[in-house]
Amino acid sequence: MPSFAPHPPLVFDESGTPLSTLYGDVFRSRAGAWAEAQAVFVEGCALPQRWDEFAGDPSDASFTVLELGFGLGVNFLATLRAWRERSGPPARLHFFSVEAHPLAVEDLRHALDVLGAPPADAQHLLAAWPAALPGMHRLSFEADAVTLTLCFGDALALVPKLRLGADAFFLDGFAPARNPRMWDPALLRALGRLARTGATLATWSAAGAVREALAGAGFEVERVAGHAGKRHRLRARHAPRWPGARPPEPPPHWPARTALVVGAGLAGAATAAGFARRGWQVTVLEAGGGPLRGGSAQPLCADHLHLSPDDNPLARLRVRELFGRHRAGV
Repeated sequence: MPSFAPHPPLVFDESGTPLSTLYGDVFRSRAGAWAEAQAVFVEGCALPQRWDEFAGDPSDASFTVLELGFGLGVNFLATLRAWRERSGPPARLHFFSVEAHPLAVEDLRHALDVLGAPPADAQHLLAAWPAALPGMHRLSFEADAVTLTLCFGDALALVPKLRLGADAFFLDGFAPARNPRMWDPALLRALGRLARTGATLATWSAAGAVREALAGAGFEVERVAGHAGKRHRLRARHAPRWPGARPPEPPPHWPARTALVVGAGLAGAATAAGFARRGWQVTVLEAGGGPLRGGSAQPLCADHLHLSPDDNPLARLRVRELFGRHRAGV
């Protein structure tokens, strides 16, 4: 099976449940996708209780979830709903999800419609759904208070390269027997290196090999009653019993949410806008009479061809389009 490739077209069984022909299994429980996401992942990672722990933290506190297996996006949408219902901080939610076989947007649309996804959230996700190109794709929700970073590629290759500190983990790949790479002990050890102190983890799988690999990654694993007739599932907390690599640092807490940006060119203006969207007070210093009065306002620019294996801004920049816009007076 290829480590990265767009997912083949979905099929649906007689009950209307989406099926993966790639793995020969259902994407979500036939007993109810949203109830499963809430019980197994949101409550399994104790997210409402974890968020209550932020009650005395600064208003800019953030929380990070790392998921293996985005699939139909049900876990993200369920987490987004739970985050909206919280009573206070954290003010920002970062959701990273690794997916080796992203769905086509029309398949995703059909599946979310069948599953009864919240229309506004589903439409937002579909409107921003990226092309099936390997790399990192960031989507924003809730006026940038919630970010969804889709990591398209093989988890075994991607996760060890991530630079983040995770507060919670969702393991939602297909069954270990059908998708062993998603449950590889080396991958689960990489999760342990990204775990902040006390990070929680949840999965519907209770396989013995998964329990052993998680214990070896520093997680205290508990087997609990499964959801909707399934015998068992797992929940865990990162609490290594031996000295190891230094855990990721917590997000910085700024005593004052003010920023000074020098220069109002493309970079300066974009930086100032990013801070402002996050509620910061921004002062911009510019020697010219207004923004984009320096190199950013040149009528023509030259650039070399930039080839990239993933979808990034430099790869999207085309000299032909830039010159074409100038000649059109845009």
